Amino acid sequence: MQPGSSTLTRTIGKRKKILKAEADRQQRKSEAALKSNDSLLEAYKMNQEETETYRKEARMSEAKALTAEMQLHKAESTASYWKTEAGELLELKKKEMEKKADRE
Repeated sequence: MQPGSSTLTRTIGKRKKILKAEADRQQRKSEAALKSNDSLLEAYKMNQEETETYRKEARMSEAKALTAEMQLHKAESTASYWKTEAGELLELKKKEMEKKADRE
């Protein structure tokens, strides 16, 4: 063995340990970052699903509102029709009463 080689071996050994420890730290940091990214991705997906649910509910509400508006329009049309019919019947009844009054 050459003089000083044991010191060099120890220095190399220490350096290897330091580098291994640093590599292990970096590996743990990478794994933690991946887990964090996975959590963020999962949260994003859940948010997207929730957003889509709200959109569906909004579309359903719009459809219900449109249906209610159509029913209201139909009811108004029906009421208008019967109002016209009632007015015509009332006119006929008035004319009949006037004729009756004229005869008497």
